[in-house]
Amino acid sequence: MKFKKLEGSKDFDINYYNEENKKVIDMIKERLPLWETEEGFIADGLVNPQTYNELDVKIICFLSESYGWQKQGCVDIQKQRRKGGGQEARDNDIIGLLNSKIKTARFLTSFLYLVYNFFESDEPISKEDFINNHFLTSNIPNNKALQGVLEKTAWINVKKLSENKGHSENYDDVYSNALKNKEILKKQIEITRPNIIFVFSNVANDSLCDMGLLGGIKKDNKGLLQKNEFGQYVMHLDHPSVWFSYEKIYDNFETFRDNFLSLN
Repeated sequence: MKFKKLEGSKDFDINYYNEENKKVIDMIKERLPLWETEEGFIADGLVNPQTYNELDVKIICFLSESYGWQKQGCVDIQKQRRKGGGQEARDNDIIGLLNSKIKTARFLTSFLYLVYNFFESDEPISKEDFINNHFLTSNIPNNKALQGVLEKTAWINVKKLSENKGHSENYDDVYSNALKNKEILKKQIEITRPNIIFVFSNVANDSLCDMGLLGGIKKDNKGLLQKNEFGQYVMHLDHPSVWFSYEKIYDNFETFRDNFLSLN
């Protein structure tokens, strides 16, 4: 199903994004005064602004926090872990996609692969075909396909301070950090100008709704696609780390697809 344009956002301005994103990074550094020594963070947002700029359907993914990065410094999401001139699948570990211990990136990106295909292609992917693609298996063809999906996407954490080691999410900690980041998150949404906003954690959804950053949607509607006061589509789903199977990923896609078609 092909869509020329979706309502719900002003035209994205790549030059405006690039300039304002520098200010966002400065805002994060101000919030984390020890960022150079003890409070490292990922400068999140658009993975590839140029690719995003070329899309008719623009998507933000909100998650809670990042794990496994260094204790100090700023890691630019546009540059992190890239080698081979930005082309070699085996060298580009965007959002930890190639790390077998990080399930979120591969599960979420496989879901987004289906979403982008829905908007960009006249050839729908069946559940059987999706399962047969084996996207949860890391190999060069799969990695290249999923890295291409990440290049299209905005990946944003509500908590900016990066955890150096993986741990169970602390709801209160993430929520309080999100509230402190209200102006940063508001700015990130404003300069990214998405058509679709996916929120992939309870605490991210609760904090964004409580701060009024999702355009007046109802907070307790997980699994329901809502159209906000700006005409953007917003959907809250479970965190990808609990999806576990191709069937669950595809079921989440079908939920989105059916909701979208019912609103259009």
